[in-house]
Amino acid sequence: MLLAFSIVNDLFDSGVKGTVMAVVNMTIGICAFIFQYIVGFVGQWINGGDLKTISHQYVFTLSFLVLLIPLVVSAVLLYFVEENK
Repeated sequence: MLLAFSIVNDLFDSGVKGTVMAVVNMTIGICAFIFQYIVGFVGQWINGGDLKTISHQYVFTLSFLVLLIPLVVSAVLLYFVEENK
């Protein structure tokens, strides 16, 4: 998150900086909202039902592996970024 805000601070002029910061902040909030439901869904899928009674020891550990998806996507996108010289 901090990297996104610093990049916005460097790339955009002061006339639109507030709007762009708001869009970045909204995007971060929406992603957090979506990933809460995805982690919960995967946890229920691994557990085979409701999470009130845990039938598998590593349900929460395995469900949080879903959060590796943005890391992999970011790494792939980082490969395509051109370096300014």
